[in-house]
Amino acid sequence: MEEGKLRFIDPPSLQRLDSVKLAQQWLASIDPDSIPEEYQPAADKCVVKWSLMSRTKINHVLEYLDSVLLHNPLSDNFDNVILALIKKAYSIDSDNDAKLLECPVTKRLIYPSVKSIHEGLTWRQRYYHAALRELMSKSPELLRNLLTDLTKGSAKNSIGYKRHAFNVALDQVDPQTRRENEEKNDALTIAKKSLFEFFEYFLDDYKLKVFKAVFLEPSKVYYRAIDRIDHAIFADVHAANVYAAILLATLGVQLPVLPYFDDDEDWGRVSFLRVAARNLQYRNALRALWSLDNLGKSSEKLAECSNFDIPNEERELEGSFFLPGRIPREIANSALDESLGSKPLRQELAQYLNVFMDFFKSHIVVEKALNMINQSMSSELQLIFDDFRVKDANIPAELTEYRFWIWDVNSGEFRIDRACKLLDLIGVLDYNPDLDDKMDKERKFPFDHFVPVETTDEGV
Repeated sequence: MEEGKLRFIDPPSLQRLDSVKLAQQWLASIDPDSIPEEYQPAADKCVVKWSLMSRTKINHVLEYLDSVLLHNPLSDNFDNVILALIKKAYSIDSDNDAKLLECPVTKRLIYPSVKSIHEGLTWRQRYYHAALRELMSKSPELLRNLLTDLTKGSAKNSIGYKRHAFNVALDQVDPQTRRENEEKNDALTIAKKSLFEFFEYFLDDYKLKVFKAVFLEPSKVYYRAIDRIDHAIFADVHAANVYAAILLATLGVQLPVLPYFDDDEDWGRVSFLRVAARNLQYRNALRALWSLDNLGKSSEKLAECSNFDIPNEERELEGSFFLPGRIPREIANSALDESLGSKPLRQELAQYLNVFMDFFKSHIVVEKALNMINQSMSSELQLIFDDFRVKDANIPAELTEYRFWIWDVNSGEFRIDRACKLLDLIGVLDYNPDLDDKMDKERKFPFDHFVPVETTDEGV
């Protein structure tokens, strides 16, 4: 196998690696051009730099918290941090009252619920503690929402749920980017840095929306349609670990959630494309979920995703996914098995990856990014355009605003080629106009030509 290629890890070595080292090994020397051939078409769709696809806000948060801990070590008792958060969130004076406070939404005691998450987080404990300490400066409303999220599912008390809660807490931390010596930089350099950082945060949010639309919401719709609401409820906590691990191992895509590779709970897993190949109403539900207009919406808000049943003969085994393995690390690793016998499984998985990466084609992700930048960072983008148009003789001298260049001043058409040129200057795209012109802009769904692979019990 080529040097730098994503490698299938032999089972004994796979079990010895802790989660951090496993993620690092899968991400190390990631080369989009050496991804297993079945997954290469999905990788080729992505116009965003792979260095950004393989990073996430959580990386920045952990680095930020490391810096904070270096200058301000954890000297306070963790229990006191929880009590302080509860007291601020609910305007309570007494520690005893805070310990006995019940969450109005989940009807669970907040203090023991939040405290129990800390147990079993291993290396994550210090970051969980530091994150909650950082959040003391947030508004009472935000803290109430956070504490509600942390108490959801706490009665289940599984390690998988605790890792999910850890991600929830870290997601609220703002890694305050330090820009020492920035005053020495010119305005153009500062604008590029600001836009690069803004795009990173946009991308985190966008990746998560696509992940939910492509993987999590289809799982929830399926389990609601077979009246297994328990599986639907815990898809975000448990099935997410399998799907996120697969994206990390196969494409080097890191989501703003850290997958728990040893989650042995199978809640929410399902080979949903197999179901879609059999059931028309479920196919229509997936089409609705994968519509660009519905990106980010809950399946419960979409009419196509409700009020139908999937008959027994069209169902999958509950909690199953077609790749071999019991826990996420095993399932994701099996996707890297390039043996001849595993080729049909790789071909089947490729269809899931293709749906995910469709959302990262230039004409989709770039327009969404530009709309966000136009709302929040227009002055910075104007600086980039001012510098660019001086060097590009093809831009008319009277065309001084980037908006009228990207959204054509005559036709009003969104010019994806021009938008890509500007974002390419910021350093967030791998834009090749010749390849991009050849990219199929039509969105295709895998239902009609889907051919599932027969699996044994070992493969579920």
